[in-house]
Amino acid sequence: MTVALWLLAIQGVIGAFDTVYYHEWRARLPARGKQAASELKLHAARDFFYAVLFATLPWIAWHGAWVLVLVAVFVAEIVLTLTDFVVEIAVRKQLGDVYAGERVTHAVMGILYGAMIANLIPDAGTRGGRSRRRWWSSGPPSPATCGGACSRWRPGVFLSGVRDLYAALDLPLWRSWPWKPELRRTIVMEVDDVLEHEVAARRDGHRGAGGRPRAVDRAVAGGETPAWRGARIARIRSAREDRRRRAARHRSELLAGPE
Repeated sequence: MTVALWLLAIQGVIGAFDTVYYHEWRARLPARGKQAASELKLHAARDFFYAVLFATLPWIAWHGAWVLVLVAVFVAEIVLTLTDFVVEIAVRKQLGDVYAGERVTHAVMGILYGAMIANLIPDAGTRGGRSRRRWWSSGPPSPATCGGACSRWRPGVFLSGVRDLYAALDLPLWRSWPWKPELRRTIVMEVDDVLEHEVAARRDGHRGAGGRPRAVDRAVAGGETPAWRGARIARIRSAREDRRRRAARHRSELLAGPE
């Protein structure tokens, strides 16, 4: 049981890092509101289940039918995590993708979670016999060590879940604090607008001979003098390049993060 509680405490440390650094500082998910609502709701549900684990495992023995409730919490946590792996692909497309370091962090947390369950389940139905007494009466870890560490994570993970749920519901006042709400459309959408325009132009036949835009062909066939024709073609090309540069610049600013 001591090993399981230490693994849970370490899980709390890594989870706090993942939330503060990747979810808040880098991705700023609460500031995205409904754009990241699906991922935020999953995070909120996971946080509430983790709050149950942090609040009960160091102090309360699960016996009899209550062991099935504990197993249900574990299973729900696993299902939410696997669903989050799928959902975050779509949500983080706005940022390019899930950060590489974040993927590694999630993998480490998954390994720790499995190790914790492997060490906890064998003792779940036998610890303290059939009584409902507190674990410290049977010689559990001191609250000053791993039990105390788990207790310290309990309010933090619960408040994190409340924050994510509040942001996912796009409620007013302090939804994205301390970040400013995401007022502009995400940068990848802006890049996609340019790329989709190009793809649609090719697909719908808006290009003429040699792959040139039809606007260029119209300029060529419009009877314009060579000087005016060259100027018009140059303006068309310049506008297209300007759109690409602006999209690339905005994308770079977003991926660079706050200064």
